[in-house]
Amino acid sequence: MRRTAAALLTALLAICAAIALPATAHAESPGSCTTRYEGPYGSASCSGVAPGTQWRAVVGCFYLVSGQPVPFQVVGNVVTGDGTSVGGCTGASWATKHIEAVVVGITGSQGRLVGYGGKCVDIRSGKTTVATPVQIYDCNGTGAQWWTLGTDHTVRALGMCLNVVWGRSENGTNVEIYDCLPGAQGEQWIPQPDGSLKNVLTGKCLDDLGFNTANGTQLGIWDCNGAANQKWTLTP
Repeated sequence: MRRTAAALLTALLAICAAIALPATAHAESPGSCTTRYEGPYGSASCSGVAPGTQWRAVVGCFYLVSGQPVPFQVVGNVVTGDGTSVGGCTGASWATKHIEAVVVGITGSQGRLVGYGGKCVDIRSGKTTVATPVQIYDCNGTGAQWWTLGTDHTVRALGMCLNVVWGRSENGTNVEIYDCLPGAQGEQWIPQPDGSLKNVLTGKCLDDLGFNTANGTQLGIWDCNGAANQKWTLTP
């Protein structure tokens, strides 16, 4: 009996080790994390997480059909800051070693960023592809115009971060969206008392280049000067 149970456990562990899950997109890690799986439960414990960062575990699971493993994923509870997120595989299924901790958001103020001419900061065509231009456009209430000014000084929409192209500092350098990278100064913006957003890496401000109010005008950076085309109002 014990030998049978041991053999079954060995087989399950082998399946857990070998099972392949569907590929997932690159995800931002919240901090220094360790993972654990036992039976139907998988967990991630993370420390050194920036205050206000919200994250959770994504746990790889499987069940057997005619002796063959069928993989799937479940998500754990959302944690803010340091802590542990636990995900439970449903039914007669088991967790695998394929567990990761992923950032799902950041606390902060949310709304539309309305600038010169009453136009909104917008992700072109609502795409989440790295290096998609950030532009001005008529305010339309879409997710491509809904921004979070994070407590970590990122400016986020559609799960991506506002970034200075190639981290260049020349006046007129364009901005884009990019994967949110912990500590990346090109993605950090400090709101100023006059309504401008100052980039930490370059020391320049987000600018509607040339005071151009045409839809599709790509935004950039310029010396901070307090002009109307550098002022942005977060509007619900």
